[in-house]
Amino acid sequence: MLSLLIEFKKKLHLGQKILLKVRVHPKSGKQQLKAIMTDGTIKIDLKSAPEDNKANQELTKLLSKFFEVKSNNITILSGKTSRTKLIAIQFTTP
Repeated sequence: MLSLLIEFKKKLHLGQKILLKVRVHPKSGKQQLKAIMTDGTIKIDLKSAPEDNKANQELTKLLSKFFEVKSNNITILSGKTSRTKLIAIQFTTP
């Protein structure tokens, strides 16, 4: 799993935009990139509840930290109120 995520990270830092399909599990007790499913969806555990956009904010912060990009370079394209989301990430130089 980690090798695929590292490849995504390299693409980002080469200036390429990446799209991720993620499946979140809010209120899981811990925050982690858990697994990659057979269809390529990344399973992510989040501590926050899915209310008042808290889980989406936690997801954005987690992806921002992992991929070393600013959180405003991460966009939830679809699934803002769903567990399954399509995420776009773009690396921009300061």
